[in-house]
Amino acid sequence: MASSTRSAGHGTSRVRSGTSHAPDPTFATGRPGTSATRCVGTSRSSSIASRRRSPNPCTWRRSRASCCSCTPCRHGPRSAERALPPGARTSRSALHPEPATPSERTWRSALPSEQIASHALEVRGGRVSARQGRTLSGMDWQQRLELVVGTMEELSRHEDPQDMVRSYGERVKDLFPMDRRLSLTRRGVEAPSFRIARSTTWEQQPDPWRERDRLPVMEGGLLGELMDADVPRFIEDLDVDADDPAHEYFAGMRSLLSIPVFDKGAALNVVVLMSEQESGFDPQRIPEVVWTTNLLGRATHSLVLARELRVTNDALDRELTAVAEIQRSLLPEALPILPGMLIAVAYRTAARAGGDYYDLFSLPDDRTGLLVADVSGHGTPAAVIMAITHSLAHTYAGPAGPPGRLLEHLNDHLVARYTDRTSAFVTAFYGVYDPATRVLAWSSAGHNPPRVHRTSGEIVELGGGGGPPLGVVGGSAYVESSIALGPGDRIAIYTDGIPEARDPDGAFFGLDRLDHAVQEGGTPKEIVDLTMASLDTFANGRAFHDDRTLLVVEFE
Repeated sequence: MASSTRSAGHGTSRVRSGTSHAPDPTFATGRPGTSATRCVGTSRSSSIASRRRSPNPCTWRRSRASCCSCTPCRHGPRSAERALPPGARTSRSALHPEPATPSERTWRSALPSEQIASHALEVRGGRVSARQGRTLSGMDWQQRLELVVGTMEELSRHEDPQDMVRSYGERVKDLFPMDRRLSLTRRGVEAPSFRIARSTTWEQQPDPWRERDRLPVMEGGLLGELMDADVPRFIEDLDVDADDPAHEYFAGMRSLLSIPVFDKGAALNVVVLMSEQESGFDPQRIPEVVWTTNLLGRATHSLVLARELRVTNDALDRELTAVAEIQRSLLPEALPILPGMLIAVAYRTAARAGGDYYDLFSLPDDRTGLLVADVSGHGTPAAVIMAITHSLAHTYAGPAGPPGRLLEHLNDHLVARYTDRTSAFVTAFYGVYDPATRVLAWSSAGHNPPRVHRTSGEIVELGGGGGPPLGVVGGSAYVESSIALGPGDRIAIYTDGIPEARDPDGAFFGLDRLDHAVQEGGTPKEIVDLTMASLDTFANGRAFHDDRTLLVVEFE
């Protein structure tokens, strides 16, 4: 018999064959220019009708120079391989001399696929079991649909790619019977090397994404040729040389189907299905299997990316949690008891960390400094500038007043070292209260005007004066203003995340709701609690996109 022989890196692999055709990824039998598994078991003079009646359309045997005992077919022995890899050679002097005749194409298309498949499926009680004697194509469309829907339903439950591939491997035995399955991959290695990522011969299956170093690395041989082919290969009569580097994986197998799995146009992975029988796969179903295998590959790749994203997000979340903890440690651990003042504060960030900042300073002569600042943006970048602002405020060695001096100090250092090369800026309100005179001296760096609620019901907005936001223009001056406060008067110092919070319809929370909470809330603690609860009720589940800080002081 003639055989085709392929060169390999570590040996040769032989595929039993008669004549061989040029590589062709098309698997529809009986088309001109394609290889056929069977040769017509009649003489050339047989009629088309007698060919159709032939009870034994036979397969090319390695022990004969013609098909079984019949007169040699008009085209001689046919190839046992659907498409040889590029560069494969045949020992015959010539390839198939001419395309099949229309009559032979008619005869081949009439072959029932049931003669090829060795297993079948039966839907019974909602479950599918393998049986001898029927084929999947013999099931009606409702049974096949039930089988496919059940498979898709099960696969959709998996979030781990390893579990999904394992589940599909069990299901595919029913959908497309086989005896052995391998998966090859080039991820993480350079050609011509490849890894065997999965094998049904292994007792334990490493996770090919997390335990890549446990996967065997190979070169050459039949698997190497299949890995390089970039097109499906159907070898119907398999005979692999003993010196093939992957010979153990082919032991006892008589036919093979390789399926490239594409990623960005390249076949980085190949699935190899094998059967203990010659011609163990139904050619009519091969396109469907190639299609579904690649769809599974895309789904698996999506799960791998999702898992990697979860790992990355978890790591990032841990880092942001640490940043938030550090940031909160910069805020006053507990509100001090200050002469002539009752103080409460609420602090909420839109993300793990935020850019809002408040602080209280004990100054000479029982005076108290009240600082509320808001860094542009939110999240980690804002938290970094917030930490810098905190450090600059606590290293200020100048006089306690006027308040504008502290803002000038913060502004000049931010512009000189931090914000001049970025778009970040900081709004801030700083006030110094003297209980002896009951006067609050203050200055603002572009901050939202605080609201003073008199016991008479009057609401005074501390606007005007001050200067631009911090970190924008170096050398800016910040004008001081002052206001006298009576017993029971209250001041609400807030960041813009409160009035600019939105409900599901896009309406703003506004200042009226804030004023209502200050007037009706009772103590400073009750006021901040009522305001935060009102914000949550108003948002009605809509996410807050900015940090929210409210500091309320009642003067005794």
